[in-house]
Amino acid sequence: MATPPLFRLEGKQQNTVRLFATSNVNAPTDRESMYYFNVMAIPPADDAKANNNTIQLAVRHRMRLVYRPKTLFDLSPNTEAKKLEWRKAGKKLTIKNPTPFFFYFNSIQLGGKEVKPEVNSVAPMTTKEVTLKENLNASSITWKVVNDYGGAGSLYSSSL
Repeated sequence: MATPPLFRLEGKQQNTVRLFATSNVNAPTDRESMYYFNVMAIPPADDAKANNNTIQLAVRHRMRLVYRPKTLFDLSPNTEAKKLEWRKAGKKLTIKNPTPFFFYFNSIQLGGKEVKPEVNSVAPMTTKEVTLKENLNASSITWKVVNDYGGAGSLYSSSL
């Protein structure tokens, strides 16, 4: 639940929106879950310009919220990131995430060449296959994940 659900802001003002669970969260307890928080900013109508040609834009922001159950508090996503498994066949790159965490990548390099635009995230306990723009001959891969504070985590590497 978001509180307040609706509010008015004048110029140069700010407000805080609080999100909290109203009852038990209906989510798996063995992995993180993804939710979205949508915010819409609607500008006021200017009655003085009602007869003029004008455009009003309503801006919608969509933010990801990752819910981490209490059963995972003892695990560190930054250290679990080393468990990601990588396979490459031609232009196909396969990422297997056997961990209970969502991972968003800060950087991914195949043989020293950045491939992050093609791969941005992997969900918990899933396998994701992406097609690379070019076939890179690489025998190793390095990656960094985004940590809980939005910064880059440790650098990991693996052979392909």
